Amino acid sequence: MVLSHFHADHPAGLRDFPNARILYKRDAHTAIKDLGLLASVKAGCLPGLLPDDFEERSAFIDETPMRRLPGIFRS
Repeated sequence: MVLSHFHADHPAGLRDFPNARILYKRDAHTAIKDLGLLASVKAGCLPGLLPDDFEERSAFIDETPMRRLPGIFRS
């Protein structure tokens, strides 16, 4: 799953995909990771929507190696 940002409507279904890897931009996560509950809600984020194992299943997309998809892009 790829999150462009952490407003509540984006991570809302992550708990329904317990085996999915979660990718997101470092700056999107940095903007919300240290907010308290009230500040998170004011920013449109609901931390309770993130799966309990969010850290274990996630990675920064900025630091994930690019891979060519077979048969889709040809040089």
